[in-house]
Amino acid sequence: MDKIRVAIVDDNDKMVEMMDEYLGSDDEINVIGRAKNGEEAFDLIKGTSPDVVLLDLIMPKMDGLSLMDKIHKDGTMIRMPFFIITSAISNEAVIQDSFNYGAGYYMLKPFDNQMLLNRIKHARHLGDRRRKEISRQGKSEEGGCFSQGDLERDVTNVIHE
Repeated sequence: MDKIRVAIVDDNDKMVEMMDEYLGSDDEINVIGRAKNGEEAFDLIKGTSPDVVLLDLIMPKMDGLSLMDKIHKDGTMIRMPFFIITSAISNEAVIQDSFNYGAGYYMLKPFDNQMLLNRIKHARHLGDRRRKEISRQGKSEEGGCFSQGDLERDVTNVIHE
């Protein structure tokens, strides 16, 4: 099985180092890049197509919500990463906005490293299962291709889950 490709996006150097060190010690994880702001993160995500993005919300140049919005609106992305928000903000409206913009998990800082690792591994299983469900549901009778309406509906449903 391939390693889970993880990108870390946070402007706090100590937090990035801690996550990188802990995750890098796991045989199933490959930390493929880091970014300190939303603009760097956008380029990193487009260039490396990570499976999971660990994303802080408050960053310079572009915040986490704006980054998720920009990624989802970008028409060139082949595959959307699974976003795990790591933030110190516990405001219900911000948490709900995060899920509305496509976050799969929201973890409050400080968090348990093992819990983060479990969430990343669980994200892989969710992503695999969702891809299988979408491919089964989205095939047309004619040629086995997705129709645009079905794909958009399925992706929307996956995001809402």
